[in-house]
Amino acid sequence: MNHRPECKQVIGRILGWPSHLRISGAEHCPKAHPAIFCCNHFKKDDPFEVEASIYEASDHQIWVIPMMRDDFFKSHHKTFLYDPDELINMFGTLRISRQKVTLSQLKPFVELLRSGGSFLIFPGRTRSQSGLLFEYREGFEEPGGPSFFAAQAQRSRPELRVALEPVARSYNPATRMSTVSFGDPLYLEGASDRGAQRALDFRIIEEIGRIFEINTSHIVAVFVYLHELHQCRQPLTVGFLETAVLKVVETIHPCRRIAPEVFQNLNRDLRKTLRYFERRGLVRIHKDAVLPDTEAVLRVPPWDRTYREVNPIKFLCNQVLHMADLIRVVEDVLLP
Repeated sequence: MNHRPECKQVIGRILGWPSHLRISGAEHCPKAHPAIFCCNHFKKDDPFEVEASIYEASDHQIWVIPMMRDDFFKSHHKTFLYDPDELINMFGTLRISRQKVTLSQLKPFVELLRSGGSFLIFPGRTRSQSGLLFEYREGFEEPGGPSFFAAQAQRSRPELRVALEPVARSYNPATRMSTVSFGDPLYLEGASDRGAQRALDFRIIEEIGRIFEINTSHIVAVFVYLHELHQCRQPLTVGFLETAVLKVVETIHPCRRIAPEVFQNLNRDLRKTLRYFERRGLVRIHKDAVLPDTEAVLRVPPWDRTYREVNPIKFLCNQVLHMADLIRVVEDVLLP
């Protein structure tokens, strides 16, 4: 912990953060403790990338403690190099159970806020298997409750203001570029009941969805999927898709955050996306023509960790499925 900044620098260089990690909306990030950072979760490296982004966006003022489930390394064995549990403890991670939370697990997070600290929580409670920002499935009927921790911390210290900061991590698998986006912090009013807390928890999820950055792979995935779903006669070509992507970003709601690559070099970004889909057997590229494999594109993968590998187009579509304005524009272009 005494050498945490240096460790992050080394990890960042190894993982290529200087060229593959971008921060959006840093001006919205709190610059002082206490705060609860709430983020979507679909990759194993989310805690590392989001934590590093918070440190940079807060002008090096905030180190967050990640919340982690207590059974993550249950199936992992110690090696002669390191013990995963011990390594996580060295980085200051606090553990909590996903199913049977105990008071002793909750108390350290409340005390951390009261003492002027901050932590990172994933309200989805687990990594998304399908790409959706929050998955309603067995055992997960509603988001985790970041507002609960704020309420408990503020109950004994009414003057305390705990910022609930929405954070969205977006990833383009074709270019390996990640973006961590920050929104305006939310606050829980004093003496709020459980109903108000629950409403705030859902609002946080909505804010994460609103600030989620859209990249070229998302838009092209939606075009290809809906093209096959509606059995469109409009042939797909690189030229058509390039024009269509530009039409989408010009038409959708102005509050949407768009990856800068869409505007800087769309043709290069588009071709990287199509090659990525081709390597996974979802489309075939012949000169300028894009020929989707209908069965592969419409395949419904098993709802497990193989989902994104079996059908990455559907996985990418699910990440932006909540953006009704995006889906509507794509349908208008495909189905005039």
